Amino acid sequence: MLNGSRAVGNARLDSDYDLLWIVEDDAYRRRSDRVTLVEHRLLGDSPAIEITYENVEALRQLSHDGATPSATFASSSVLLDKTGEIVPLVAAIAARTNKLARELVGEEYDSYLNGFVHSLKSWSRGDDLGARAHAAESGLHLVRALFGLEGRVAPYPDQWSARLAELDAQGWQSGFFQTAVLRLLYAPDPPFQQMLERRVGRLMESRGVRHQWRYDLQRLRAVRYDEL
Repeated sequence: MLNGSRAVGNARLDSDYDLLWIVEDDAYRRRSDRVTLVEHRLLGDSPAIEITYENVEALRQLSHDGATPSATFASSSVLLDKTGEIVPLVAAIAARTNKLARELVGEEYDSYLNGFVHSLKSWSRGDDLGARAHAAESGLHLVRALFGLEGRVAPYPDQWSARLAELDAQGWQSGFFQTAVLRLLYAPDPPFQQMLERRVGRLMESRGVRHQWRYDLQRLRAVRYDEL
């Protein structure tokens, strides 16, 4: 299986090849005993190859019992399936992962609002570091919430540059959301955060996602930025 940037189509010429090799349980145990579950290979001037070994039983369990959304299998490409079992297992894991991501939208949205509230409170206390840290954390939860809203698990951050544009269909002006996330991560400020939270709130409400925040959120929405 091919993972990473090579699988999603945003690789550079020097990007590594990230491979997941599915083996039977006995072969997996032998590699585990020898501590060789991860291999790094170099072939001349070609990009490096990293091979991670996994046992087929782990995939069977994930297809039924996976409890945490992960982008690994959602973006993987099966290169070779000798038994015919791997392709349907990966498809089942991806479907389950995306379903879990959708179910967690409310939780991720709540975490985004928590970061928003604590960031603005930190600004009001003159705590620049705390305000920026909470803003950055809120951005991570926001990305997960918005991808989950579309029934998809959020990609890993190193794929955001190539994939945040997928969210433009939610009504964001082209390029706006990627710029907004960058700003939350490295240059947040209260009026921008207030504007973004209002837009996110309207989107979530239009899709039937509610939150339990009341007084703090309403008060911070109304505060003028020059009062912080």
